[in-house]
Amino acid sequence: MVGARLVNGTWEQDNSFRGMLPWDFLYVEAENWVYPGALAHEYYMWDRNGRNGPNPTKARGWAFWALRGMPQTIQQCKELLKIVANSSTEQLERFEAWLILHHFMLVSQSFAPSQHDRAMTWAAEHLPRMHRPGRWQIFTYVPMDPNAFGPINPHTPVGTLNIRLATPDPSLGLVIDPWAQYILHCGCPGMLNEFYGIIFDQSFHVLRRSVWGYLLGRAIAPSSTRLRDARTVVTRKFAYLAAVPTAYIEAVAERERLNGPGYLLPTLVQQITITRIRVSQTLSPNFGQADIMNCLLANRIPVEWLTHAYPYGVQYLWQHLASNDWYHDQY
Repeated sequence: MVGARLVNGTWEQDNSFRGMLPWDFLYVEAENWVYPGALAHEYYMWDRNGRNGPNPTKARGWAFWALRGMPQTIQQCKELLKIVANSSTEQLERFEAWLILHHFMLVSQSFAPSQHDRAMTWAAEHLPRMHRPGRWQIFTYVPMDPNAFGPINPHTPVGTLNIRLATPDPSLGLVIDPWAQYILHCGCPGMLNEFYGIIFDQSFHVLRRSVWGYLLGRAIAPSSTRLRDARTVVTRKFAYLAAVPTAYIEAVAERERLNGPGYLLPTLVQQITITRIRVSQTLSPNFGQADIMNCLLANRIPVEWLTHAYPYGVQYLWQHLASNDWYHDQY
C-alpha cells in the first residue's frame, strides 16, 4: 500500500501519494482531500474567504464515488468512468472525473506493483484506454494563478495571462532558490521548455543539488546567445565531469601535492568572481574534460562544489545519453 493517514481518529488511504499529484490538483493535508481542476480553485477561494456558504465539493456528483477526491475501490473507479463516458453529464463534471482517474492511473503506474492496492492495480491495467472528454487546455476547467511563482515582470502588459518571471539578477548566479523558482516557472512538468539535469516532480519539489550543478556549469560556459554551440559543448563536458568527479578530485590532489594545501576557495564563501571558458577553446576539436578541469582549477573551485553537483550530472547523462551505447561503455 502507498500509505495511510490518520484523519479524525480514523486511518484512511493517504491521498497525497507521496507528493506525486500534479499542479492542477490541490491537496489539503488536514482533511486528506484532493481537489481537481476548477474545484481546486473554488475550494481555495471558499476557504480563503472564511468558508461562507456550502462547501463547493457538495455540488459535484462525482464526489460520491471519489471519497476525499480519489477512488479507493475498483467499483468507485468504474462509477467515475461511467461519468466520464456519459455525454449527458455536465462537461465540467466529466472533465474533473477524467482528471481524477487519469492522474490516479499515472500515480498507480509510477509505484511498484508491490505497493498497489486492488484499485491501483485495476487502474494501471484498464484506464490507459480511457479517452479524454473534450479539450485539455481550458482555463475554466484547470485554472492556474499565473503569478504563482513570483512577482509580475514590470514589462508585462497589465491583465495578460502570459506572466513571465524575470531571470534572476546576475549577482545571484550561484544562489539556488531564485533559480529554482525560475526553472519551475518556465519549465514545470507538462511544458515544452526543458532544463536538462534538473530533478523535480509533479508537485514542484525540486532537488537543490541538481539546480546547483546547473548553475555551476552555467557559470563557466560562454554567456552570449550567439555562442550557443560553444555553450552546449561546455555544458555537456561539465555534466560528464559532475557525474564522474574522480578526475577533478585527483587533479586537485596533485595540485596540492606540488604547491601545498590552501589553493582552493573555502567551501563557504560570500562572493566569488568566475572566469568563463574562452570560446576559442570550445571550438577546438580537442576540447574535453581536461579543459573543464583546468577552468575549475583556475577559478579555485572546491571539490565539494563539484561533488555536490553529482545529481545534476547523472540526470543530464540520463536525459541525453540513455539510448547511446557508446556513452554507456565510456561512462
